[in-house]
Amino acid sequence: MDWQSEIASNGLAYLIALTGGACVVGLLYAIRPSLLKEIWPSPRIDRAAWTGVEVLAVFVLLIVISGRGRRLLEAAGFFSAWHSEQPPEAANDLVARENLYGALLDMPFMLGLALLILYYRAGLTPADVGLTCWRWRSNLALGVLGYAVGTPLVLGLYIALLLLMRAVGLVPDEHSFEHLARRNLPSFEWGLMFFHVAITAPLIEEFLFRGLLLGWLPRATVPGHLVLSGGVLILGLQCVYPKGFGMVRASKLEPMVFALVLLIGYAALLSWLRTRPEAGDTSARRNRMEIFVAMYGSSMLWAMFHAMVWPSPIALFFMGLGLSWLSWRTQSLVGPIVWHSLFNCVAFLALVFQYVSGPTN
Repeated sequence: MDWQSEIASNGLAYLIALTGGACVVGLLYAIRPSLLKEIWPSPRIDRAAWTGVEVLAVFVLLIVISGRGRRLLEAAGFFSAWHSEQPPEAANDLVARENLYGALLDMPFMLGLALLILYYRAGLTPADVGLTCWRWRSNLALGVLGYAVGTPLVLGLYIALLLLMRAVGLVPDEHSFEHLARRNLPSFEWGLMFFHVAITAPLIEEFLFRGLLLGWLPRATVPGHLVLSGGVLILGLQCVYPKGFGMVRASKLEPMVFALVLLIGYAALLSWLRTRPEAGDTSARRNRMEIFVAMYGSSMLWAMFHAMVWPSPIALFFMGLGLSWLSWRTQSLVGPIVWHSLFNCVAFLALVFQYVSGPTN
């Protein structure tokens, strides 16, 4: 797809998702006319306390559970007929298709076990990490507003990076779903793909990065920041030495360079926060400074979780800052989940347009 078609398809997808979100907000406003007067809550900075041990345990749980649903279905013979029908060169696409089904099992197990860990380790409820219905109408409207304002900036930056890479002869990475979109998938699997991008990914990622991680980072000590930085480095090294992590793909240095730039900025912010005199700073102002550093840290890790689809981490880092601010400002994950979901719907609709307009293979 040439860059003009890419801009047109993403622009149309953005408008379709925006129209859907605006219709929902309009319906809520018709039911509750006071919605606009209540839209901005008073900022609160009090959060329930949990430690880095719980954060690390949940992230390890994510790594352990990820892909288990697919393996469970495979062991049960659910995919046995597929392997005889597919040529060997379609092995990667076959795994991606299987993951669509496996994610249906991964998501509830991962979220349920994570909440159990937080409850038994720290006495936390879902509301403590932002999974709350408090002011959900206003927070949903703010999520749509965040999408409407932030998405053109994020997409504009991403498309500019794609054009720059192509101009200098570099090849951007493709998401596994882009490969699937060029195949004759059954309608049901398109539905599974939509469920994954619009519900599963926003819910899990916002819970992890804007709920759990962002809520802990303002209280993190030096070892906690070092573990976070180590995670960012590992994600960068996966791109440089993919074979060492059991992945079959070309080595790419750019994500590692970006990770190092982010880490230098993170270290500078932590040093500034640690050495800045507290005299004259109110407690609320000091907390806001810590929250900004936490927003940077959570956005940094979230961006590098997408490092395999380069150059998306650059644009996603700035989107992560917006999502983090919205989560902190509303003390809820409803707004970030809505924004994230609508943003992913743009990518999904662009894939649909690609499938409809282009040949399959």
